[in-house]
Amino acid sequence: FEEWKDKVAVPVAAIKALTSLIEETKEGTMMGLEIELRAAADELKKYATASRSSSLCSLAAGCELFLRYVTRTSALLDLTRKDIKEIKRILVERGRDFAELSMNSRSKIATVE
Repeated sequence: FEEWKDKVAVPVAAIKALTSLIEETKEGTMMGLEIELRAAADELKKYATASRSSSLCSLAAGCELFLRYVTRTSALLDLTRKDIKEIKRILVERGRDFAELSMNSRSKIATVE
C-alpha cells in the first residue's frame, strides 16, 4: 500500500495492494484467500484510522469494492475445473484490470466539462 498511496488514488492503491496479496499468498483454498483478503483490508482501514487519514472513506470503499469483485469473480469461476493457482492467476489479472479501470475512470471524471 505504501508503495502506491502517493502515486495513485487511495482506493486504487488499496486495490493494487490486495491484488499483490493474491499474487504472494500461499493460501490453498478460495475461502482461505477471501479470509486473508478481508483481514488485509481491515488492516488497511486500521492504518488509515491510526494515521488520521482523510481518505478513510475512499480506502474503505476501494477495499469493499475489490472484496465484492473477488467474491463475485470466484462465484463465476467453475471451481471444480480449475486449481487454486489458476484461480489466483485469473484474480490477479482481473485485479490489475480493475485497478486500471479505476484509474482511467478517475481521469475521465476529472476531465468532464
